[in-house]
Amino acid sequence: RLTSTTMTTHPSVSMAATRIYFLSGAFRSGTTVITEALAEALGAPVLTLGDLGRYIPPLATFLARLDVEPLMVDRGVDDRLVSPDFIAEYCWFLLARSRPRRFTFRPSDSNALCALATAVATRNGDCRVVMKNTWDVGSELSLLQAFPACSVVLIRRRLPSIEASIRQAFRRHRADYDYTLSLFGSSLLGPIWVWCLQHRVTLRAVTVLAIWRTRLRILRAACLLRRLPLRRVALISYDELVSDAAQGAALASRLVDAGALARAFKGRYRS
Repeated sequence: RLTSTTMTTHPSVSMAATRIYFLSGAFRSGTTVITEALAEALGAPVLTLGDLGRYIPPLATFLARLDVEPLMVDRGVDDRLVSPDFIAEYCWFLLARSRPRRFTFRPSDSNALCALATAVATRNGDCRVVMKNTWDVGSELSLLQAFPACSVVLIRRRLPSIEASIRQAFRRHRADYDYTLSLFGSSLLGPIWVWCLQHRVTLRAVTVLAIWRTRLRILRAACLLRRLPLRRVALISYDELVSDAAQGAALASRLVDAGALARAFKGRYRS
């Protein structure tokens, strides 16, 4: 079982000194491209699949295959190619260490998650790191309370667009499920999830469940919004970034240079 004591941290930077920028947004709300843009604008490292591979052996094995075989593997939900440098969600780290298995943050995960963030930051010679987990929408207050030095960037997107993207992502043809299974590590949830994706009835069921879960988590996040400390939170819209990057990025100006964020987003956005 993974704990914070199993991780190597840099002696010159304590866990308390690491500033985490948590990016919180629903599944298929544009979190990946905004995480990339935020990390570029800050000049800060981001949690990657290569980082996760240190704690999930099957994922490390899969990534090692990419170095020796001419594989072009996308991440399943879209055509973004998998590589050790690709952005990862810390939900897979939580899944690997939690009993019972779960994807969401709890206060008991604070030390281990902080150690992970510190390891990523110090490997890149920084004291900051950008991390995301679409499962933690609605958990922003818990994250802010558990990590006094952290900030949270909340992502909004029109709900019909999110739901349409979820349906499209789940319907995508997958040549194989090796990458997906590697993320689940030793958890039996991996084979169960793959089985659900391979059958029409179960695929329809998990799609409906995912959409309703997304609606409920967004509702929870909206209800808790007024309790968040504004000086540590930025609320930005994916739709506004797409239509006018400068105007959309201005809403995050308390945490990051808005001009740098706008330029980074325009450079990475793909229509």
